Amino acid sequence: MSIRIEQIREINREKMVPLLKLCFEKDSFLDILNRSNLKSAYAAYCDEELQGMIFAWVSTFHPHCTYIRLISNPMYPEQVIPENFRNIA
Repeated sequence: MSIRIEQIREINREKMVPLLKLCFEKDSFLDILNRSNLKSAYAAYCDEELQGMIFAWVSTFHPHCTYIRLISNPMYPEQVIPENFRNIA
């Protein structure tokens, strides 16, 4: 199983929404990608299928904090996707 990590440059709702539903997230979560306070966003693919995403953003409510959200396909072994995100800088 080969995991490929790449930066998210555009929203592909067709690929992202099924993963969000598997993780019990709302589609509106993708709005973070359109905000100017987004610091970074990466996606994990296995065999060209989206299996995880990680986002980092700041908020005006807590301007000195960086929020991070990791979404991983629950059907994959527990640590496979999160471990691969550790290598991004």
